[in-house]
Order: sequence, then structure tokens, then C-alpha cells
Amino acid sequence: VWDASPEPPVPAAAADDDESGRGLLIVQALSARWDWKQAPPGRGGKVVRALIRPDTRLDRTPGGARAV
Repeated sequence: VWDASPEPPVPAAAADDDESGRGLLIVQALSARWDWKQAPPGRGGKVVRALIRPDTRLDRTPGGARAV
């Protein structure tokens, strides 16, 4: 995943009604490991990479997707 911010990724403490700030927490919950690097020259920002655990399964429910 790429974003325009050059700042290192840091997990946020999102409140229940926040509309953002949970992305890295989701990555941590679903992955065996993750890292990040600066985006290629001319692109700016950073790229976050994750190795999703093979035992992770997402079930689609009326309320959205959830890890099981």
C-alpha cells in the first residue's frame, strides 16, 4: 500500500467514531510480518508491505469483512 506521507508508519489509537486511523492496526492483526520503505524517486511517500498469515480467512458478513 502506498501513501503520500513521507513519515514512518505508526499505529494510531482510533476512537470508536473515528473514520480513519485503523489501517496499520488491521495490517498488524492480519500479517505475519510487515515493513515499509520509501517510495521510488519521483513518487514520494512510502510503501507498506505485509506478509499475510496463511491461516487468515476473511468471511463476508452483512456487517463487513472480519478475520476469523
